Parts: sequence; structure tokens; C-alpha cells
Amino acid sequence: MSSAPCGLIVLHKPTGITSFRSLNTAKKAFGTKKIGHTGTLDKFASGVLPALVGTAARFSSFFMDLPKTYTATIRFGSTTTTLDPEGEPAGIGPLPTPDAIHLVTQAFVGEIEQLPPDFSALHVNGRRASDIARSGEKPALKARTVSIYDLIVLSCSETELQIRVVCSRGTYIRALARDIAKSLGTVAYLSELERSAVGSFTLEASVNPDHIRGVQDLLPIEAFLEALPAIVPRKAPLEMADAVRDGVPLSPQMFSLPPDQPETSALLSQAGEFLALSEFDGSAFRYRFVKPRDNE
Repeated sequence: MSSAPCGLIVLHKPTGITSFRSLNTAKKAFGTKKIGHTGTLDKFASGVLPALVGTAARFSSFFMDLPKTYTATIRFGSTTTTLDPEGEPAGIGPLPTPDAIHLVTQAFVGEIEQLPPDFSALHVNGRRASDIARSGEKPALKARTVSIYDLIVLSCSETELQIRVVCSRGTYIRALARDIAKSLGTVAYLSELERSAVGSFTLEASVNPDHIRGVQDLLPIEAFLEALPAIVPRKAPLEMADAVRDGVPLSPQMFSLPPDQPETSALLSQAGEFLALSEFDGSAFRYRFVKPRDNE
């Protein structure tokens, strides 16, 4: 019996389909129900959608914290209920000048307070904000701090602004479009959105869900660990590799260079095979999970 598929596949989600449909296509390709996403894209958007297959799904939270790069097109002079092309018309406003647009955009670089869109997957008192908005109510969302690491104007006119944005988790590009327009005394919506990168995972290395060839498209855990800066790779002592596989805790004294502060560690064999993900709390390594042995 062959071992279950395990690893990362960088999907290229096309426009017009949901992220979950893309993931379901991947599930069928790998013959598994165990696929975790690392942050979905709206139906109208396209681009990089990292998906973690099998045991690798345990790493999804670390992908959430990677910076994300988008190319976004903002349409001025009108807006929609959802702040994207799929919503209903929700108002019109004047067209700003290109000079004013250039001046305003740079004010959004750095840490900013951003109110999420009413049509979002966030929960308010146990209900999705989007469900509340569809019922005609106003969801009681709160502004939160997000980071815009870089914002470059690619093209600009009175009616349209195209930008490249590098941002933190939790950033809504639809809300950024709304707020840029508000600063210009008008309204806008996001007409196009492409996610070109999640951390170091880019469109160039992505696969259309309909064109998955199988496990040959999977990046093993050992190969993507270096792209996750929150995780420290550590090779377990040779004589302890089987003990790690059996879930036996290690002490810091077993390492030639023991940690001097708390950390999240990927424990590897001397040959570089991933064995376990652990947390060092200052005194001992405690496992978050141990990779199953082949054929288990």
C-alpha cells in the first residue's frame, strides 16, 4: 500500500469559481478529503491559492501569516454593495484627478486601521457578516490594524487605478479600494483582483486545479519549511529519530546548539526528513503533531 499524499500544491484559482471548488478539484485529483486552505480568494478574484494536502494541512496557520501580493484594479465613480463586481449598485460619486490619486495612495502604506467590508466571512455574534448584510442589517464590525508593506501605482486615470499591494493577513483589498476612494471624496469598487504571491509562492509555480498531474505536483514538507520564517528547522540527534516518530519528547540538552528562547521547531532526521512539529516552551519540546510513518 502506498502512503497517503502529503505536501503543498500551489493552485492558480481562475476567476469565476470559488476557492472551495478549486480545493474540491484538488481533493479529487489526490483522492483525499484532507486538504486545508491558507486563505481563500473571492469568486471574482484569481491567483495563488496554496493548498496543503494530508498531514501537511497542520501547517496552514503558518501560511496565513505570510505577506500576500496583489494586483488590484479600482474603478472610481460608482460602488456596489459588496465593493466588487458581483454586488448590486450602491451609489455614484465624482471622478478624482490622477494627481490627487497619486497623492492619496501613499498615505495607506504602513500600519492602518481598516474596517472590514460588510460582505465578509467574519462572524458577528455567531453569524457571518455577509449573511447579516444580505438580510438588510448592518453588521457591527470593528476596525482592526493591518499592515500595507508596499503599494505601487501601476497605472492611473480619472476612472481607474491599478496598484500592486503587499500586505499582511487580515487585509481586505476591497476595503482598501473603498478607503482610497473615500479619501478622494468619492466612491469606488474593486473591479479586478489577482493574488500574485503568498510569501515566496508565486503564480509562476502555480497549477490550474483542472491540470493537476498528481503527487508530482506536490511540494513535500521538507521543501516548503524554509519558506516559513516562523518555524526553526532542527535536526534531531541520530539516536532519537525513532523516538521522535514515536512521540517521545526531547530535551534541549540533546541538541548541539540548544534553543535559548521559546520557538516553534520542525524536527528533522539527519537525512532531512520531516519528523514532527514541536513547541519549545523554554524547558522542553512538546509536539504539536508527529508525521505518521509510511503506510500508517
